[in-house]
Amino acid sequence: FGDHSNGSEGDGRVNLMYYNIDDGFIPGVSEGYVAGYFSSWDYSTNGVPMIHLDTYPGVQYENASGEVVYRLSRTYNTFCHEYQHLINYSQTGGMDTWLNESMSAAAEEICYPGSSVVSRIQSWERYYYSDNDDWLIPPHEFEYFPAYELHNGYSMYNWSSSLDYVLPLYSQVSFFSQYLFTHYGNTIFKSIIQAYSSDAVSAIGTATGADVSELVKNFRIALTANDYSAFNGEYGFIPQEGYEPSDYHDVQNPYDLLGPVVFTGNTCSIKGGGAITVKPVGGVYVPPSGAARGLVYIGVTRNIASEPVSLEGMTLTPEALTTYVGHSATIRLARTPVNANDYEVEWSIGDESVASLIGGRYSASVTGVNEGSVTVTCTATDIASGTSFTASALVTVERYPSLDEALNVDRGTLVFTSGSSGYPWDVNLSFSERVCANSGNKNISNSTSSVQTTVQMAAGETLSFDWSVSSESGYDKLIFYVNGNENYDISGNVAFTTRTYTAQYSGTYTFMWAYVKDYSLDSGSDMGYLDNIVYSGDPGLTLVQGDADDDGEVTIGDALTALRCALSLTETTDHMLLACDFNGNGQVDIDDALRILRMALGLI
Repeated sequence: FGDHSNGSEGDGRVNLMYYNIDDGFIPGVSEGYVAGYFSSWDYSTNGVPMIHLDTYPGVQYENASGEVVYRLSRTYNTFCHEYQHLINYSQTGGMDTWLNESMSAAAEEICYPGSSVVSRIQSWERYYYSDNDDWLIPPHEFEYFPAYELHNGYSMYNWSSSLDYVLPLYSQVSFFSQYLFTHYGNTIFKSIIQAYSSDAVSAIGTATGADVSELVKNFRIALTANDYSAFNGEYGFIPQEGYEPSDYHDVQNPYDLLGPVVFTGNTCSIKGGGAITVKPVGGVYVPPSGAARGLVYIGVTRNIASEPVSLEGMTLTPEALTTYVGHSATIRLARTPVNANDYEVEWSIGDESVASLIGGRYSASVTGVNEGSVTVTCTATDIASGTSFTASALVTVERYPSLDEALNVDRGTLVFTSGSSGYPWDVNLSFSERVCANSGNKNISNSTSSVQTTVQMAAGETLSFDWSVSSESGYDKLIFYVNGNENYDISGNVAFTTRTYTAQYSGTYTFMWAYVKDYSLDSGSDMGYLDNIVYSGDPGLTLVQGDADDDGEVTIGDALTALRCALSLTETTDHMLLACDFNGNGQVDIDDALRILRMALGLI
């Protein structure tokens, strides 16, 4: 919609930079990736109109069969999206982010109909049809996800890359651009750019001639009603010309996949441009007594007719899980067949003092209250036959680790301080093999998130730590400082590695780890990670002779561990050798195991 400026060369060309953007993509581990981007810095600093496009996995990737696939066409819709960003910047010098993204979503959808809408519908609903095989019989409604700010009334206008989940932001502006197309045609987008001077709302109002608040209200109704045939199309969407159902699992209209996301929480703060959808009880909705006077309430009646598919069985996934006090985990209902839609669900929990439960049609959210274990039970009943199916899941609630516990090795006593820069480090439980900590300034340009500890060390003593980073290579860095001096840094996509610092003299040492971000671009998870920080002189790590499992005491279990080492049934670690080799023969043998057993029984 418009044209880009010629740049310093004056030839009207666009530079396409194809390379592996260092975005932290790891198949099966970190599946999200940066497909491409336009940077105004390239344009304003170098006078170069440039589009960056990812080659891995954008062009080259390995499928589930291990076959390496090359498909340049995977990048075409990304190019359209990013090229429109370039045009937007050329025409306006920079526009509100939400409108900027809405324009680019429209450009992508015009050139490759369905490519923007189908993926964004799934992101908005947090329901992925390929996973659930519901392409042709989609659910009629969806559960809200509390961590999605937009599901809680967050403003469509207030774009923030610091949100934990930004995909719903992209989704809503993509829907909005298609709502504009539905009612004004594709020429509306160029008209909006031409009308843009300082803010998005004014430009939309000028281009459409509509009251923007009324326009947005009708758009929000359309997200729930989604019925283009009624009210002269006021509350619905139509697909772009050229949409091919065969490209999308034979779904005849991409908006057939769009259903209302139903809010079931207790409180939320609805902002301008935001909304929630609630279901009335007994056909009547009564606003809560504390509701703000500025809220607008709209009633929508949806008449849904679909072929019922009977439920023949169900299971819960996972059957056992761990969460933490004050934190939530999700249990999903797996249906047989996967497109069963004619059933009712009832959830229950054994002990509400251990965990609370919010259950829905497809999943339940369990939030830890106190340490312990509790059973969650789900009963799904097929409406036509009355047949019920029941499954249970065991939920273990543990105390949430402190930052010190996350950073120290087991029994380590180092004390850490964080947050002096305004972005404290957080406990991280996302790694299956470790509890660690991560920086807290994700997506915040020109920012620093640091954590530090002070130790009295003798010359020759050491401090070791594991660290990792997923960032923009060469720019956003995790840096290790010793007494204020930069010692080492890492950036890009670096797995956990161990670093050791040796004290050069006896005295006070202040060690600091800081994730430092520059003024532009985010890659990967945009975080630094730390774990297993250990000082060689830490009194908490004093070796206990006979303590094979390093838990600070000698038990019969230590004797059994030593015996397994002696019989070569388990690996003898360095710690076991130091703690259990009493006779000094360089191995853990049966004599050592018998000695530990006598120690555990109090005989020596």
